[in-house]
Amino acid sequence: NSKRAHNGAYEARAHKMTLAEAIQILKTHNEWRRGGSLEFVMVDPIELGIAIDLITSHYENNLN
Repeated sequence: NSKRAHNGAYEARAHKMTLAEAIQILKTHNEWRRGGSLEFVMVDPIELGIAIDLITSHYENNLN
């Protein structure tokens, strides 16, 4: 099943991303979205999704 293979690849990439990397991905994406300098390119949508998932999960797990 291709969806299952896709999910497995997503999970493998997600486990390798650090919180610092996720934050940098969001910063880069936001700079690109705002029309930043030419050095910024669109972030890979899969990487962006992983970064969002990681940061929101970290936030939710650390609420007081």
